[in-house]
Amino acid sequence: MSKMSDKIVSSYMDSKKENKTLGMYTVSCDLLGNHSTKIIIGSATPINLNTAREFIFASTGNKLIPYNESFKGYEDKNNYYASMIAYRSAIQHMSEEKGSKLSKVSANAYLDTELNQVWTKKEIEGKNFFIRDNNDDLESIMQNALYITSSSNVAVSVNPETFNDSVEIEDFVEFFTLDTEGQPGKAVGQISDISKDEDQVTINVMDTEIAIPIYAIINKVDMEAASSKAEVLEYLKKAYPDAYSNILTKIKK
Repeated sequence: MSKMSDKIVSSYMDSKKENKTLGMYTVSCDLLGNHSTKIIIGSATPINLNTAREFIFASTGNKLIPYNESFKGYEDKNNYYASMIAYRSAIQHMSEEKGSKLSKVSANAYLDTELNQVWTKKEIEGKNFFIRDNNDDLESIMQNALYITSSSNVAVSVNPETFNDSVEIEDFVEFFTLDTEGQPGKAVGQISDISKDEDQVTINVMDTEIAIPIYAIINKVDMEAASSKAEVLEYLKKAYPDAYSNILTKIKK
């Protein structure tokens, strides 16, 4: 390797220490409705939970929040990938430091002149933040993230199914949910139907049928050791008590 190449590599590694998301890019996304999406990230270096979170926050302008329990990593021929579900929060927060470029237009109102967004300054637990209603279109957020973070990279094709367990009717699965107040979580149910194009599944939760995108499934729950359906349900109620609360039957689309 030449001295010039050594300098380039050294400079890149120094920058990587300061910005852990350097070199990461958005491969693809699958919308899970109007409020959440599954994002696939690529990188030449390993991706962990923290760097995936940082990247999603940065690439979406803090408009989407990653759901930690959905993180999965994958390596293929020295290329690294990760998938993670992220959701749009009802309120968007920004630290006072990051909002330093906003223009003050009234006592507590500040304008982002580039994006034409109005923010309100508010003290939360002794610290100043800028907040705004986050009603931005999810598809537009992801189109912008894809343009910003993939335009300088070679197109990569990764099958989203790589990050999903193969499922069949009667399998028990954990799946991502948003309740009616926009709070994320996961529920457990049994697959009762799979669409012909295999992009949607119907899941039974507490005798309620819920149709969800297949990419909302986080994990398959292994129940091979159980001797009966009643035994399975009893186990699930103890292992995942929150999944059997009524609020999880009110899934936000």
